[in-house]
Amino acid sequence: EIGSVDVAWDAAGTVYMAYSVPVNEERGIYLVLSKDQGTTWSEPLQVFDGAAAGFDLVGAPSLLASANGLLHVIWKEQSIQGDGVPQPLSLYYTRSEDGGRTFSDAELVVEEPVAWREIVADGKGNLHLLWQPQDTLTTVWDQVSLDGGHTWQYPQGLPDEGRLAAVTRDPAGRLQLVGVGPGA
Repeated sequence: EIGSVDVAWDAAGTVYMAYSVPVNEERGIYLVLSKDQGTTWSEPLQVFDGAAAGFDLVGAPSLLASANGLLHVIWKEQSIQGDGVPQPLSLYYTRSEDGGRTFSDAELVVEEPVAWREIVADGKGNLHLLWQPQDTLTTVWDQVSLDGGHTWQYPQGLPDEGRLAAVTRDPAGRLQLVGVGPGA
């Protein structure tokens, strides 16, 4: 039943795991947490109800536990085409301000098919929603939130030569993007 999983932990040592149930009547995004390094886990909390929202398919979540104690989750809305291959439609976002007990209403943040996506925080605590459109792999879009995900700035395009493989934060707090392209 479970699709993809993403894991994050906060400064207090709580481990969070977000996962998708892509299909069936329980489709959606779920969260479990552990306060004892994974020895025991909470009961699953449904972060997003894909069946109630009318999603054909709920795509993989990306999870971030930010330094200010907030949890951020993004995931794809997908459809199932005639050939049975899932196709991305859009990207959604939610946040928790109480350690994962409750989440904000799901918010549509990217209204186009997304191939790659990630949510990260820079050294100043700003959120960066990074994504590559399904049909244009020559640009990575960076959409910034200066207020913990309440509002998002207009996305800025970053040139790229192929598929983005990873993003990380260096010790100085700068974000580093690593891509894979022809001959590189």
